[in-house]
Amino acid sequence: MFAAVQLKRPTGVVPPRAVFAPNRGVIQRVLDEDFKHGGTPKMGETAACRAFAKKVSDFVDQAYNELISGNVKEWKGAKAATFLELLLNGHGTAKTHAANAIEERVYALMLKADMTLKWVPQFADAMGSASKPDIVIHLPSGNEALVDITSDRGHILGKAGGWTTSERYVYVAEAYFHSVREEHIANIKSAIEKGGIKLEDALELRKQADAARRKRLKALMEERRIVREGFREYGSFSNYALTEFSSLPKSQRMTAAARYLRANGIVVKGMRRAKGKRKPSLETLKKKKATARKVRAAKEKKSAEELLATLKTPKLTVPMKRSTRRAVVAKKKTATPVVIHKFLK
Repeated sequence: MFAAVQLKRPTGVVPPRAVFAPNRGVIQRVLDEDFKHGGTPKMGETAACRAFAKKVSDFVDQAYNELISGNVKEWKGAKAATFLELLLNGHGTAKTHAANAIEERVYALMLKADMTLKWVPQFADAMGSASKPDIVIHLPSGNEALVDITSDRGHILGKAGGWTTSERYVYVAEAYFHSVREEHIANIKSAIEKGGIKLEDALELRKQADAARRKRLKALMEERRIVREGFREYGSFSNYALTEFSSLPKSQRMTAAARYLRANGIVVKGMRRAKGKRKPSLETLKKKKATARKVRAAKEKKSAEELLATLKTPKLTVPMKRSTRRAVVAKKKTATPVVIHKFLK
């Protein structure tokens, strides 16, 4: 069966079947319900699930808007804390934690609201460890419904666990939001440090960032096209490496050529396989997990407002006495640098 309804559809736009996200301009996101499901809903269940998913959809909008406009003082939880810490410290992996923070915020909003139906986050008995739906709705009849929160539209179609085939699930929906990309991070960081900005301004900044990203990707594709055409003139990887990298010692040319081609998205016959990262031992993994649990437990107790309150200005340098300075130099050979506080510890 199908529940072929798409909420918040822009006028005159007929979206595809939840596989690829169309270019919707400044439209933030929609709720996709156009998914096949294996179960047969009882009377009224589809309508109830649709109303529930609509509320989730609105909460996703709210969480995303709060994030990009920097209005996150009410956010609380380990995922929000991790994202804010990485963001305010300028860590490159902050963007990969944004979706988790949004998801956590949606759960918080749902817990405060009257959702009418019983639900649980990230657990479905029938799936075991195969997959973890973000929201599982438990209907009075024993049937279940699934709502996923994601920035990757249509990704549930590739998930294990019988999302669209199991008879247990009578409704499947996906509330997706605009991906938080590297180009957005600086604007979000600035908005948070300002204590929040207007949503209209945040959307305009996002629009500009997306335009810059498209321009950069276009230039990158053109560069890769030129590299690919240049490689084809040599006919083989060895000829290309020996000629194009002739300024290097012969023993280094193959490696340098392989790195250059891979950096431009090209993999050809004759290139050595890139070495993957060394896998940590089981003991190391256990220690990392134990440390992560302790850190997560500590972060759960802090709200975003408390975290943001820890923003500190750099300490001023206080001149040392001559005798103290001589003692430090004699002990460490070099002067001790002044410690500057980070945004978050």
